[in-house]
Amino acid sequence: VKAGSNLSTLTNGLLDRPTRWNDVARYNHLNNAHLVQPNQILYVPLAWLKNYPAQARIESVTGDVKLNGKAAQVGDLVATGDKLETAVGASTRLTLPDQSSLSLLEKTQLHATNLEQKKQGNFFNAVFRLVTGRIDAIKRKYPEGQAPLRIQAMSATIGVRGTHFRMGQEGGNTLAEIEN
Repeated sequence: VKAGSNLSTLTNGLLDRPTRWNDVARYNHLNNAHLVQPNQILYVPLAWLKNYPAQARIESVTGDVKLNGKAAQVGDLVATGDKLETAVGASTRLTLPDQSSLSLLEKTQLHATNLEQKKQGNFFNAVFRLVTGRIDAIKRKYPEGQAPLRIQAMSATIGVRGTHFRMGQEGGNTLAEIEN
């Protein structure tokens, strides 16, 4: 807390809701929510911090790869709502903000459902929906914070941390393989 600050100014823009100042007061057992002292340390759950859009980056493209229906190129950014598609014999590799990688093999459709991060707290969240095809993922361990990666398919969702895994969707069959 800096001199002249109050909970309202401290939490405005930092937390997911402007009215969270009252939650912060309760969480920190403050007797008077309107009175904070300079140099006082306040604790806030990670979940209350505001989320910001994050992006993955296309690192390699082989063959006919489409991003939102247009030819994908190395360096293109993938954000929430974007759709990737690889043709027969094509593939692409994405790098996520936590340095994990996601490779789309041929004949794959993948939708970026949610890519977000927090400016504080070393948090990155990635959710992708595998419509069809196969992916190969290497999920990096993220010791300084949290960086969950979830792949949703028709019949299953995989959420992993710090491992190598593969997932496929072929018609009504969802396939998964996790390495140790």
